Amino acid sequence: MTKNIKQDGIVFSEKEIAQIMIHFSKDKIEKLIKHKDEIRILEPSVGDGSLIVELISYLPSNINLNIDCLDIHQDFLKNTKNNIGLRNNVNINLINVDYLNYNPLHSYDIIISNPPYVRTSIIGAEKSQFLKKEYGLSGKVDLYHAFFIKMINELSTNGIISIITSNKYLYNKSGKKLREHIIKNLSLEYLLDLGDTKLFEASVLPSILIGEKNNIKKNRNKFISIYENHNDKSNKNVLPFKSIYEFLSSSEENHFIYNDKIFDVKRGNICLETNDILLLESDDKFFVDKVQNNSTLILKDLAYVKVGIKTTADKVFIHPLGFSDVEPELIHNIIISKSIQKWKVNRQKQKTIIYPYNFSIDKKEVINIDEYPKCKNFFYQNEEILKKRTYVMESSKEWFEIWVSHTPKTWKSKKLVLKDISSHGIFAYDDGSVVNGDSFFIVLKEDIDEDYLFYLLGILNSKLMYKYHQIMFPNKLYSNKNRFNSQYVEKYPIPEINTPLSKEIIKNVKKLIFEDVNVAHYEEVINNLCNELYGFNS
Repeated sequence: MTKNIKQDGIVFSEKEIAQIMIHFSKDKIEKLIKHKDEIRILEPSVGDGSLIVELISYLPSNINLNIDCLDIHQDFLKNTKNNIGLRNNVNINLINVDYLNYNPLHSYDIIISNPPYVRTSIIGAEKSQFLKKEYGLSGKVDLYHAFFIKMINELSTNGIISIITSNKYLYNKSGKKLREHIIKNLSLEYLLDLGDTKLFEASVLPSILIGEKNNIKKNRNKFISIYENHNDKSNKNVLPFKSIYEFLSSSEENHFIYNDKIFDVKRGNICLETNDILLLESDDKFFVDKVQNNSTLILKDLAYVKVGIKTTADKVFIHPLGFSDVEPELIHNIIISKSIQKWKVNRQKQKTIIYPYNFSIDKKEVINIDEYPKCKNFFYQNEEILKKRTYVMESSKEWFEIWVSHTPKTWKSKKLVLKDISSHGIFAYDDGSVVNGDSFFIVLKEDIDEDYLFYLLGILNSKLMYKYHQIMFPNKLYSNKNRFNSQYVEKYPIPEINTPLSKEIIKNVKKLIFEDVNVAHYEEVINNLCNELYGFNS
């Protein structure tokens, strides 16, 4: 059963989660049931029944409740029945079925759910493709994306949905279709980003959405986000609370203590102006608007942002000290995440890679292995490891090739490199190394002036752009680090380059890279220039 639970993406809802979901739904529920004698309720992945039990205890006893509880595990349904007990006005239908294969005969007034979280890698390619086609999804879908869309579709007009999921769909590329479906069909009441509060055991950052099935955008559109404060450890004038629910249901403070940790709280409005879901405080909205209004481009208009090489056999291809038993023309420096520091790459931390392609030409051309006897011998010593990568040969590659290699032209070009995961934005200049798959790189498009690379580097490393990133793409990990991948970075707003301010940025960035200067001083200068560039005081 434990294995199945993991594969099925099951995470039971604690009572506290159920209390939070009901607390923020109650205004809409009270309005819904005001003139009803009977309501239909759905819990499509009921688990131990915590959500339904809490919902029933809240609803008045003079209303008839017809509740459909679904789960693929029969044992869970039995436990749910025991947990609910008997109540005169409650009719419980326990249905042992996969919700995605369930076709209800009616719509629902209330849907409450903690759907399963199962990523593409676990779902499998065939089912993933089916879900994309059936529910209009794209990218790396999660099972809860399909659950979410199906639940919205099965809500009655003015019906209420209260759902807890991973917060990833709010920020990542694969959640875009889901976000569009939410905006099109729901009037949002609340969105709670519960960040790293660790309300349950799943290794996801949870969020709760409360919405009403209609197209009227006259709702409150309120959001609350809670994340641990890893910087300011002073708890002076910060009140302790016994639970997250106690805080949310009784306080409007911006900080609180829970489990000996300080949490920061943001409150604001859900902004839907760009046909996307943005959680913005009033000050944040002013800042974002000003940054965007002072820009004429976004980064992807100027450059490509790509992930580095993926060998899928790093132990064979990559080594920190080089390869003495391989022809030197096949050995190249490779930048790894640990070697990327602000402005420059730390060459002492980079490694070396066997790159089995003709580096003297720009296009990708695999070497004739017989012309490199040392390399051939080395690869055959590691033949078992390399040939386990059956997908490489199935894609018409040689068995000793790199899975994602890019072209020699890419690696010989001047570019920017960045860490995928970092506590703050870290971008560096490079003029000829290979980049590993734990990092990303930025190369200018054809016919874009090289100075743009230094201009972009100054902007990307600025405090202003890091603030913009935190507001627009707050996809934090439990380590309190951010993701800096292509889907975020390529959307950075960029002002026109042909201005005195932009030319000053380029000049100062070049000094930082190519001269031995006081880094702190020049960083301050560049930060001030970037502030002015976007219309703020230096």
